[in-house]
Amino acid sequence: MDQSGISYTVLGQTVTCTWDLLYALEEDAGTFHFWMSKVVSHPWLARLFASEEERQVFRESVLK
Repeated sequence: MDQSGISYTVLGQTVTCTWDLLYALEEDAGTFHFWMSKVVSHPWLARLFASEEERQVFRESVLK
């Protein structure tokens, strides 16, 4: 994650989304949903973070 957007790699496939192309971002029970359209989202589950503190730091960074 940086000022231009988010990028992550899963199973050798990299997903990149600039902030201006992100449809919406929601947080539900610790899971972040990066909505690419009205029907497609990429969920980041709470277990992806090493700790609750790391998840909170990520959340605060996204809000900035």
